[in-house]
Amino acid sequence: MNRVRKLSLNLVLAIGLMLSLFFLVLIIKKFDANSFFNSVKGISQIWVLMAIAVYFGGFVLRAFRCQVILGDSPPITIFGFLQALFVGCCLNGILPYRLGEVGRVLFLKSRENLDPAVGAANLTTERLLDVFSLGLTGLFLVSLMTDQIWLKSRQEYLYLILLLCLAAIIGGKWLVNRLSRNSANLSEPKENSGFSRVVLILTRFSSGLNSLNSAGKFFTALGFSFAAIILEGLSYFILMFAMGIFVPLTTGIIMFVAIGLSSLLPAAPGSLGILQYTATFVLLQNGIPENPALNFSIVLTVMLYLPAVAGLAALLMSGSLSFREIWRNEKISQMTSEQANRGNEK
Repeated sequence: MNRVRKLSLNLVLAIGLMLSLFFLVLIIKKFDANSFFNSVKGISQIWVLMAIAVYFGGFVLRAFRCQVILGDSPPITIFGFLQALFVGCCLNGILPYRLGEVGRVLFLKSRENLDPAVGAANLTTERLLDVFSLGLTGLFLVSLMTDQIWLKSRQEYLYLILLLCLAAIIGGKWLVNRLSRNSANLSEPKENSGFSRVVLILTRFSSGLNSLNSAGKFFTALGFSFAAIILEGLSYFILMFAMGIFVPLTTGIIMFVAIGLSSLLPAAPGSLGILQYTATFVLLQNGIPENPALNFSIVLTVMLYLPAVAGLAALLMSGSLSFREIWRNEKISQMTSEQANRGNEK
């Protein structure tokens, strides 16, 4: 079984790397160094700084969303969530398939003493809201922009994404209701079995999904998701303006939606290749010549990696334990509590 799992993981990793390499080769073939340096020389620094400020504003909204999803137990500040978001971005630049988010969960365990199972549930809810809001925004833009034939041709994929997200949200609500009804029996298992430990983890995980069971929390978090999309799409628009690319504001939002949905594909760390190709493709569909579109995608990549730099700084300044030690300490604390429970039973 372990061999099959390893083989499957390696196969998925290989597919992701090959996809990224394929798109990266397409980008490199069309790259013109002289055109790129000329476009960077003519960039407006004030507008670039404004684009970066607006882009980081999107992260502030996401931090507020994290706080809404988590609730008050334990209370975590906006700054604490911001640091965790930046750490996730930093590790996503190193690990494929956005696996850096696991590091974010462990960072919150180290800095804020957040139960990893609750942190994982918080992250799962965020990702569901992200994909759901991206799909809904895409469908809304499809109805508004009749000239975007390429977007209309992908309408069925957006509907599929929405259906899958709704199914996951309904499943999450069912899990919360199911486990909350039996929480008294599940919180203190009488047997130290593998099954009872799985049930305990599921119970702790479900406590982090409570926002799915509260209409007020769910729609507030969804509102923050849409606001973050608009703000980050605006940052793309401002960056295009800084580089002398004049397009409607909706183009920035479309690009953000397209890049967000393309991150669902298997890829190398940081969606390298796929990200640049997607940004270039959107601009080409809006009548922007190839060289300016490609140059923008490279500058955009630099801006998108700035939160990763902030995450690296947060890791260096935090003085927290290594993620391996954090995970080991979590296991030790579980074993200690289980031994204490067995001692009380005796």
